[in-house]
Amino acid sequence: MSMKESEGVGEFALKLTSLVNEMRALGSKMEDIAVVEKLLRAVPDKFLPIVGTIEQWGDVTKMSVMEVIGQLKTYELTLKGRERDQEEEQLMFSRSREKDKQKYRKFDKSKVRCSIVKTMDTI
Repeated sequence: MSMKESEGVGEFALKLTSLVNEMRALGSKMEDIAVVEKLLRAVPDKFLPIVGTIEQWGDVTKMSVMEVIGQLKTYELTLKGRERDQEEEQLMFSRSREKDKQKYRKFDKSKVRCSIVKTMDTI
């Protein structure tokens, strides 16, 4: 079981916890450490920075599943905020380029007045 790129952390966490609860109800002794490790291995590559941070700086053996899910959700929100900012920047850039194109199209050389001779069409 692995998380899809299009899937949110909340959706995947719900699936995972439901599956774990069903397994525990059937008598399987699934420890939180095993669930945490599976969760960290199941996320897409875009979560690798936070997974590395959790493994390096957090004591994975003492972390609860909900704690890890919370950290992954926080990271996901950060990623979404950055994506939104980049989209806004691209939109502003494309609008600016479109305005520049419109200004260039409006320029009509035949209407330029020569400042030296003071007549039309001497350019």
